[in-house]
Amino acid sequence: NKACMEALICAGAMDSLEGNRAQKCAILADALATGSAADRDRKTGQHALFGDDDFEDTVAEGEAQALPDLPEFDEQDRLQKEKDVLGFYLMGHPLNRYRADLIRFATAQISDLGGMNDADKVVVGGIINSIRPVTIRKGKNAGQKMGILSIEDFSGSCDAVIFSDLYM
Repeated sequence: NKACMEALICAGAMDSLEGNRAQKCAILADALATGSAADRDRKTGQHALFGDDDFEDTVAEGEAQALPDLPEFDEQDRLQKEKDVLGFYLMGHPLNRYRADLIRFATAQISDLGGMNDADKVVVGGIINSIRPVTIRKGKNAGQKMGILSIEDFSGSCDAVIFSDLYM
């Protein structure tokens, strides 16, 4: 189906075929419709008006739909689409361009946090994947908002809390 084919395109499974991922996504609906029509005609014994009833010959002769003139998805979009369909980055990582800075400034990676004490001060660097606002229900800050972040680095992901004074 279309969703499955689009996921395969976005995951890079069709990178060896002609065109870039953006072009393939753009013509996917028409390509599936053409394939379905050819399959339906073949099953019903329907022949083309001028005797050209072989879909493979039609494609081989260059009558298939031309790819639109579209640039490839930018790196961030391409990587995000990979992550959305696969659950991980396949062809790179959005933090690659910041690797040297992370090595220089971070004192720990997310995978190291489990073995540390709660009082340890660490600096981690990564990508914020999501921010979930939470309303504080009790205490002196009741009614104020705080945030729960999902942060990811090269080693894994974790949640972090932004208390109300910083969240504002």
